[in-house]
Amino acid sequence: MINILSTPSDNYAMPCGVMFYSACVNNKKSNLHFYVVTDNSFTEENKNKLRETVTPFGNQIDFIIIDDNDINISTGMSCSYYPKYVFYRLFAFKYLPQNVSKILYLDCDIIIRADLSDLWEIDISNYGIAGVPDAQEGRIQNYNRLGYSSEKGYYNAGVIMMNLDFWRNNNVEVLIRELMTEHSSKLELYDQDVLNSVFQSSKKYLPLKYNAQSGFFYHKRFYLFEYLKYKQDLKEAISKPIILHLCGPQPWSKGCSHPFKSEFFKYRDQTIWKNTPLWKNRRSLSKRFFDLLRKPLKRFGVYTIEDKYDRTLTLD
Repeated sequence: MINILSTPSDNYAMPCGVMFYSACVNNKKSNLHFYVVTDNSFTEENKNKLRETVTPFGNQIDFIIIDDNDINISTGMSCSYYPKYVFYRLFAFKYLPQNVSKILYLDCDIIIRADLSDLWEIDISNYGIAGVPDAQEGRIQNYNRLGYSSEKGYYNAGVIMMNLDFWRNNNVEVLIRELMTEHSSKLELYDQDVLNSVFQSSKKYLPLKYNAQSGFFYHKRFYLFEYLKYKQDLKEAISKPIILHLCGPQPWSKGCSHPFKSEFFKYRDQTIWKNTPLWKNRRSLSKRFFDLLRKPLKRFGVYTIEDKYDRTLTLD
């Protein structure tokens, strides 16, 4: 049994469902148990759509509805880019069944491309979490803000293996709340900062193929991590990613430039969401206005458009 956690809002039911479907279709030899931790605005219609997505494969899904007042996540860190749902992963362990000792948290902007059993079998019994270094791991600002050595690394929070027994036995909730309330000024990436700080000495490295982030597909000159340190690992991650993390530009939104957004549509078009229209471009008005100006500016030699992605890359 592989336990998978997601914390979507009702608005993100579609990408969450596509992610679930990709996991099911590529893990037919495993039993998957999905846990959706969300609030009471998640509609019965979308709950049923997610059920219809996973149950034909013989998999299970449970919805855990939590009350914001119960976990009291009002910490003054409100931000339109980080809605309350990102914090649910930090407190989900309180509401998951006690017999669930380990769970794989996955963001909604993810496609599972292959079997997860090898990942699931990795031993994390002595760690609080396991994850993949963030594509911006090399930014020294992260460590300066959070006050720990760069040798401990900075992991991406989109794919996190959680040792729930460790969380329950080590007063992790107290540490999380203390950081969120007493040191909120240090936090920029909120939930990701919290996980990295709280588990700075108890996090295990996972191969990059288990969270191939958008920044891994850039030209090398745009890398914000130590290329030579991960050279061999990176080679496999960008050609045969097990988990493709389409972070940043969302493939279901207009204007997405990710070179492998077709991976999302390949799976979406096999689901009940296959005819879902693309979302509107959510970039700010000023950024969209600049997007309109870039081409004419380039034509007159005023501005050069530089594509960060290495579009010669292909996926196996």
